Amino acid sequence: MWKLAWLSLFLPVLGWASAPEVQAILGSKVVIQYEGSRLTLGQGEQRNGVRLISINGERVTLEVAGEQGDYLLGERRSMSTRFSSPEPKALRLYADSLGMYRTKGSVNGIPIDFMVDTGATTIALNSRDARRLGIDYRRLGTKVMLSTASKREWGYRVTLNKVQVGSIVVYNVMAVVLDNKRFPEKALLGMSFLNSVDMSRTGNSLVLKKRW
Repeated sequence: MWKLAWLSLFLPVLGWASAPEVQAILGSKVVIQYEGSRLTLGQGEQRNGVRLISINGERVTLEVAGEQGDYLLGERRSMSTRFSSPEPKALRLYADSLGMYRTKGSVNGIPIDFMVDTGATTIALNSRDARRLGIDYRRLGTKVMLSTASKREWGYRVTLNKVQVGSIVVYNVMAVVLDNKRFPEKALLGMSFLNSVDMSRTGNSLVLKKRW
């Protein structure tokens, strides 16, 4: 069963890294990928040999195996090394009066308005938007039962060839189409896209930065 109900941003993910990678900065906490584990640390906290020393904007100071180093959001290597890479593509969004983050984007080159929703497992579309985007979800999709905030209903799991928000492009993105014209009222930019970016929140702004 595919669920649209709230899912934690800090679910474990597969992978490994020879050095810590700062994946998200959420207020006074950071999310770090290190040796196959995703760690959530507050200032002074230590887990799996990694201690959070301080946060300064998008720069994080960590102590790893007894050695301190500065790390940028989305960067695996310590800033003290000679390694440098192009600045990742990023998008800054500002919360509306309801505290929601909305942005213009496109699916397969066709414009659509999104609402960022870290509680949605995938991108979610209503049937009207799906047809406008040229998605033949009934013929090409897989029928699944979905749990929304208020009820359960049928939908279709599909794969979107290309999703773009700002300068950030992600290919082959999973989505669900709810077989009605009303819900979701606004297309939800869920974790099937957001798992490909690093997110940091400062005040009422949210920065999405494409990972390498």
